[in-house]
Amino acid sequence: MKLAHLSLETAKELYKQGGASKQFALDNYSEEELIKKELPKSWKELEYIKGYFIHSTSGEIINYTPNSPKNTNKDVFPTKEYAEAALALAQLLQLYEVWKGKNDYDSINGLTFSISRTTKNTIVAYCTVKNRVFQFSEFSKAKEFLTTFKDLFEIAKPLL
Repeated sequence: MKLAHLSLETAKELYKQGGASKQFALDNYSEEELIKKELPKSWKELEYIKGYFIHSTSGEIINYTPNSPKNTNKDVFPTKEYAEAALALAQLLQLYEVWKGKNDYDSINGLTFSISRTTKNTIVAYCTVKNRVFQFSEFSKAKEFLTTFKDLFEIAKPLL
């Protein structure tokens, strides 16, 4: 039950102070209301960026913990697994650019084969959609690409 006209923002500040101020805030708002964080609606609203980044020279995955909460680094992945997957995906895309043929997007009969993730596996699948990343006009070429770079696909799977 509200005991005074107290804005939620003011109550949140009082809650952070602890002691009698915290209790006064709790007399006017629930604890859930006072500690609930609003979800960011843009990149600029993120308060704290931490995680892992890929060193531009060595390719090493480095833990990133900034000194200040406001950060402008946009190349930080939230987990090491995502950073490793991004590095593997970048390598796969470079290899794909060399492997794909000029007709891999424009098969005569519309039949193409893409490398896709299922719940458990990475597979070559029949595809009629023309905007897949790893798409080939020949099943055998798609299968060979997947087989040849299976280790990279395994690492990249969280992003596939």
